[in-house]
Amino acid sequence: MRRKVVAGQPLNLRESEEQENGVAFLKKIGFQVGVTTNRRATSNSPGIPDVIAVGHGIVLQWEAKAEGGRLSPEQQAWGAACRENIVPWVAGTFAALRQYLRSIGVLWRASR
Repeated sequence: MRRKVVAGQPLNLRESEEQENGVAFLKKIGFQVGVTTNRRATSNSPGIPDVIAVGHGIVLQWEAKAEGGRLSPEQQAWGAACRENIVPWVAGTFAALRQYLRSIGVLWRASR
């Protein structure tokens, strides 16, 4: 089902749409991408991010979220463990993913 777009208003994408856009972008700039998302809730490895991507000298973990989406306690713990161990991890929208990649210099390297 297509959603109605109102001119001048930002489109609030669903989490799955944010993830699809991010995965396509990561592939376009040279990452190998694995998606761990299940279509239904499971208790397998809670906190594991939706997307794991390898490229540009890093293993990136991305927890895709729609605008205003919240992390579960398990996702928060996973992100904290990644940050403490200097593992590239980002949570948020496709825009947040792009901003993170820019902040660590990946978009600059990918454009060369």
